[in-house]
Amino acid sequence: MLNINLGLLGHVDSGKTSLSRLLSSSLSTASLDRSRESRERGITLDLGFSSFEVPVELLDPALHAEHLKALAGLSPSPPGLQYTVVDHPGHSSLLRTMILGQQIIDCAVLVVDAVAGVQPQTVEASVLGDVVLGGRGRGLVVVNKCDVLEGGVEDERYARVVGQVRELLKGTSFEGAAVVPFSVLLNSPSPDAPPSSDPPPPPDPKFGVSTAELVAEIVRSAPVPPRCLPPSSPSLSPFYFMIDHCFQIRGQGTVVTGTVLAGQAKVNDSVELPLLGRGFTKKIKSIQKFHKSAKSISAGDRAGVCLPSLDAGSVERGIACAPGSLSVVKEAIVAVRRVRRFSGSELRSESKFHVSVGNSTVHAEVVFFGARELLDNVDGNTAALLDEQIKPQARDPSDLPPPPPPPFPSIFQLQKSYLDDISTVDQVEVAEPVEEGEGGDLPPLSPQWALVKFDSPIFCQEGSVVIGSRLDNAALECRLAFHGRLLRTHDGKEGGGGGGAKRPSEEIRFFTNKQKTGTVVKRGDSAVRETDGKVCAFDVIAKNLFGDGAAMGSFAGLKLETKSGDVGVISGAFGTEGQFRVEFPAGTEVDKGDELLLRFRKIRGDSTNKMVQDFIAVPKQVNRKILPKAAPNPTAAKPAANKKIGAAKRRVMEGVVEKDKGGGVFIVSGLFKPEDDVKAVAAAGGEAAAVVIGDGIQGKVVGAFGKAGKCKVQAEGEIAEGAKARREL
Repeated sequence: MLNINLGLLGHVDSGKTSLSRLLSSSLSTASLDRSRESRERGITLDLGFSSFEVPVELLDPALHAEHLKALAGLSPSPPGLQYTVVDHPGHSSLLRTMILGQQIIDCAVLVVDAVAGVQPQTVEASVLGDVVLGGRGRGLVVVNKCDVLEGGVEDERYARVVGQVRELLKGTSFEGAAVVPFSVLLNSPSPDAPPSSDPPPPPDPKFGVSTAELVAEIVRSAPVPPRCLPPSSPSLSPFYFMIDHCFQIRGQGTVVTGTVLAGQAKVNDSVELPLLGRGFTKKIKSIQKFHKSAKSISAGDRAGVCLPSLDAGSVERGIACAPGSLSVVKEAIVAVRRVRRFSGSELRSESKFHVSVGNSTVHAEVVFFGARELLDNVDGNTAALLDEQIKPQARDPSDLPPPPPPPFPSIFQLQKSYLDDISTVDQVEVAEPVEEGEGGDLPPLSPQWALVKFDSPIFCQEGSVVIGSRLDNAALECRLAFHGRLLRTHDGKEGGGGGGAKRPSEEIRFFTNKQKTGTVVKRGDSAVRETDGKVCAFDVIAKNLFGDGAAMGSFAGLKLETKSGDVGVISGAFGTEGQFRVEFPAGTEVDKGDELLLRFRKIRGDSTNKMVQDFIAVPKQVNRKILPKAAPNPTAAKPAANKKIGAAKRRVMEGVVEKDKGGGVFIVSGLFKPEDDVKAVAAAGGEAAAVVIGDGIQGKVVGAFGKAGKCKVQAEGEIAEGAKARREL
């Protein structure tokens, strides 16, 4: 029999348990609110388990090709599908139990009250169902109690409820799901009818579909679990059985009931109960699946396992596994995504959350990180690849191992909180709760990593589903904060985690970006950069980064950047007033008064307080041609002796327009000395080649003319021969 675990989710009193009773043909010892407390309070307090079967003859090849393919891969061929119905509690105080049920179901049916519509736990139930589906299917919505509406599906209240549901499910795996009207009451046999009587006739269609039609919708909407798809080779994963109930049978032992999450086991195999102590093992005496004896169980099966000489009082919730297969987990790296409808404040790093893994829910400190690295595709890591690690796996990883993930970076930019959109990593943003009506209009949330440090150790497998919540805040409409999947685990001990690996909290380094600003006070000699012919400086003098008297030797080698991206390196001090020299191997067009940026990272917890700049690359040295300095004018007045010389003024070369060559080109003399390299200035262009003619006509040197220092100047305007021209050096 191919088993599929079907979760019934919804608000309290929406009719989930009644629907479970109607659908099911076989009941487990934990079904239909059998506990005394549930009967006394009149609500479901724990997970309930029952099942029904769908014969293979009822499967339509056109509609159920995937189901038939999965059945064909089993040997011997089973008679059909078995749906294990997992009835979830719906009271707000039982969210922890709802989360536990999410860990074991394959698909979900959201049950909504036709009169009350969307209620608080409808919201949380839809989130849990979305996590289960993970984009693999659309689930199903059942609007129950349509018999209460006078007009049934034609009643305006029904249309309003359907509209509420559609709005709630926007942007989730439920979006586009079939919404089925139904009445458990009208489809149930009369309380006075004998147990063997025929089922009641189908209700009036205006009050919903029949039970048979509902089952057909369930089969159509519930995807085949990945573990059931071929190839159907025996699983090599270690046996992992999540226990949810137990009871004692005199003379036999203790029966633990639960769901196989991975691997397989058979009668006489030994299993470990790690919560009772490492190495605490028992041998399987017998196995039953819904009161039918079985020789073995495998992933997805709901079963009761009899273990002799075990105190039932010690195993209310727990784990049975292959001996030695589970490790203690104290720290973990998790791929996570925020729950869009979480109605608390932003998900702040280093906050405490209730973190659920398997059937354990403990407090944990969570640090979100990786937005910058995912945006920059560091080491090949992308948001799309991380998203694939969060989704339910395509098939049993022991059968077809997925490709290895990219190398995990070791240093990350510190995030104050989870970022809904990783492209905002350089901005200061606070995630706001989603307002009603916004769900379908928002972009997909960006996955990130989280470092989780559990207050108490847990037992679980890598790859387990993780759900973070704020169970302590009942005022929130949705307390589910994030979900994801375990990627790496560690027992928290020095040298633990396998192979002497470091704890994630020790291995991962977080940094904050820092920046200081200096000012250029003097530009070095100009030279023509051979790579592009631009006139540049290859060194400058700057200040305002360090205090007077600072030991500049400790800052030598730091990299500085201009606003345009030129990179230079501090070579040493210049004088004693906090000034320093910066060398630019590839040159810079920076000028006096411009800013220089000192960008660096501070590693959190680094006692040396080192400024890390390994993310800035220094360019290679480029060739250059030094521009000749103009010869001093012997007729210029010399400064008087013993007088302080003021700031040097820029020299001006004056010339005259000798000839109009046409086309806006003029021959000008006097702007260069005979020994000057006019061609180099023309090639450099820019300020060095600028010429002013007459009363302000702008021109530029475009070439040499002869060997007497004459040049060609290009300019536009009415320029007469004999007009004055000047050029600043």
